[in-house]
Amino acid sequence: MKKVLLTNVFFYIIHTVFSQSAEPLFSYEINKIQYNNLQPDAGKKIKLHTEKSFPDSFILYRITFENNSADTLSLGNIVPFGASKSSVYITGKGDHPLSRTHLFIPGKIPVNVVCPDNAWELGFAFIAGPGGKSIAGFSRRDLPSLQKGLRKRFETLLYPGGSVTYNMWTKEMFGEWQDGLRVFFQHRKIFDLQTFDNSMYERNDLSWIRKSYVMHLMMAWDKQYYDLYDNQFHLSAFIDRSKNNYGGDDVIGIWPTWPSLGLDQRNQFDLFRDLPGGTKRMKSMADTLRKKGSRLFVCY
Repeated sequence: MKKVLLTNVFFYIIHTVFSQSAEPLFSYEINKIQYNNLQPDAGKKIKLHTEKSFPDSFILYRITFENNSADTLSLGNIVPFGASKSSVYITGKGDHPLSRTHLFIPGKIPVNVVCPDNAWELGFAFIAGPGGKSIAGFSRRDLPSLQKGLRKRFETLLYPGGSVTYNMWTKEMFGEWQDGLRVFFQHRKIFDLQTFDNSMYERNDLSWIRKSYVMHLMMAWDKQYYDLYDNQFHLSAFIDRSKNNYGGDDVIGIWPTWPSLGLDQRNQFDLFRDLPGGTKRMKSMADTLRKKGSRLFVCY
């Protein structure tokens, strides 16, 4: 497959769909400064290459960033078609270490969104065109491609001579930006899976979960579960209060494994057995919760 220097790439899809002049194929940030493939960093610290293929009904660009400098560079926020105030897109905002991915909509304040835990660095963009014909793009880091660098939650550190490739899929479509999200997240499972086994969700004996909307995750040391000082379980009273306060919990999850799991040889089931009353008491509490219209989850 022929490699092409990205600065010479003409993004013909946007030109065809919207009859515009050449637009950026993508934007990116180096050390928190934004660039795009048409206007790369003036210091030429990053060398860009792309490969293009046509899997299914998508166009796939494999964009390789190479650090030509003697410095360690921080690469992040790769946005298809470039971050623009006129388009809908998803990328990072700010420096929060755990949750900085935001949805940007023209004329609106950006809002924090939750991404799959293995794909916080993802980028998404949607550009609406005339007659309902639009284009959507989705980018992700190809982790096995990383050479002489360090993967971080939202960015990639490239050491001198290091490189990393990001995959970027684009698709022409009809609909709104939410339909673009469905294409990549719901239909294509962010390109993690070819197929998805939904049989457990479809089981009749588990059908109740489909309408379970409120869940409490409760740490094992929470006094509302068990209070060491009065040697009493308080989960039943917690359920009663929740019903009065906001209509109740559909599910209560008990979580004794964090941060204890891994400190010794016990596995997650050992930790449940070591809770006050052990698994016998947990079974009794599960029966009580069902009578109150809730369910008990254990982490696994």
